[in-house]
Amino acid sequence: MVKTPQQIKDYLALPEVPDKIVSVSIPNDIRLKTGKAKDNFGSPGGAIQIEVPYPDNVNPSWFGIPQNL
Repeated sequence: MVKTPQQIKDYLALPEVPDKIVSVSIPNDIRLKTGKAKDNFGSPGGAIQIEVPYPDNVNPSWFGIPQNL
């Protein structure tokens, strides 16, 4: 489902409306932590968030080129 930038802000409970998106390819051997975005910044949340619990393991090569929304 395609969402507008405002819908993305609300779904992820972000502090500001996003203007970029980027694809991320995380290797299979990296452990991830998931959870549901709770309401915050006046937005309801609800999206599933994914976190690399050990930020030192994040490799910049995992990230594509940011694109405008």
